[in-house]
Amino acid sequence: MPDAQARLREVATALIVATLFAILHTAAFPFAFVGGRVLGMSEAAYLFLAPLAWWLMRKRSIRATLLLSLGASWLSWTVLLIWLRHVTLFGTIGLALVMSLFTALWALGARLVLPNLQKRPALQRIGILAALAGMWVICEWLRGVAFTGFPWLPLAASQWDRPALLQILPFTGWSGLSWLLAYFNLALASYVITIIHPRRDLNWWRRLNPELYSALLLLAGSVASVLTVVHGHAEPEKLFNAGLIQPYVPGTLKWDAELANDNIQRLEALSNFAAIQEADVVFWPESATPWPVISPNPSTQLWVEDLARRKNVSIVMGNFAQIMDADKGEQYFNGVFVVDPQNGLSSNWYAKRKLVPFGEYDPLGPITKLFFEWPTAF
Repeated sequence: MPDAQARLREVATALIVATLFAILHTAAFPFAFVGGRVLGMSEAAYLFLAPLAWWLMRKRSIRATLLLSLGASWLSWTVLLIWLRHVTLFGTIGLALVMSLFTALWALGARLVLPNLQKRPALQRIGILAALAGMWVICEWLRGVAFTGFPWLPLAASQWDRPALLQILPFTGWSGLSWLLAYFNLALASYVITIIHPRRDLNWWRRLNPELYSALLLLAGSVASVLTVVHGHAEPEKLFNAGLIQPYVPGTLKWDAELANDNIQRLEALSNFAAIQEADVVFWPESATPWPVISPNPSTQLWVEDLARRKNVSIVMGNFAQIMDADKGEQYFNGVFVVDPQNGLSSNWYAKRKLVPFGEYDPLGPITKLFFEWPTAF
């Protein structure tokens, strides 16, 4: 009976840890837009990894580690990627699984070194936590490489609305900020362990937790860097007036053929408003028009060029190109295009290189085709 109760406590603890990880990881990023407000809490990025790290400070089996880290991360990434459901629900779930594999990879590495952490000298503990934070950054980098790469929402992106911390990016890049946040989480987990299980056999000064103090010091130094930026800030120079166009067409309606003309009219009305506000250039979002701007049918290209000419504004837009190749057949590209009022659509355009796995292309093509036909790939 005691063994059954202990087993029940272990399962309950694992479920609580998984729930905390999933909720905090999701909340750390902008995960929804409701009532004109972006839902998300950047401060959750300081806490989300701590429960998992704390749980791994006891010896865990590979099976338990995989179940917890993979399951919790899969749930979180499914919520964060739910916007892809308009393209493919299967792709959303598949991509969320791919993203969660890198969390599981980190957890498998962490389970090897965290259980004996508190028995090590202070400098070794700091070094191990710093290395684990570096391993988290490496896993984020791998996400941007595997399957052509999908570098979506690295930990640093959670601080998108916290400009004080963003000031270190010119010096460290996104990886430095991701490392700092991961290190703070790990240091916090180490501190919690010293509170829950204090070592009475050590002098009081040896029971202090330098991991947390070092994390706080690094965090304070990063925030303080904003003072040097403000002090050396030069007066801004106005280069041009920009208009940002966001039609807010729901994903379920964007490709509705019956509403295509309505979507075009909305783009034109918003661009006209920006032109009245003396915009020199307007920026349209990704896949702005219902039809490709480059295709055998030139109607969309002619319409955009006419709009730019009538409003006397340049247009930078995300859109599609449908290219007919003699050898490869019909090809689609997701790109960025520029339309000039005088010269029309530029012949130079950028084709997206980092495609969304299971969204814009199928990395498991030969296997998937055994079951169903995948939508058009880029």
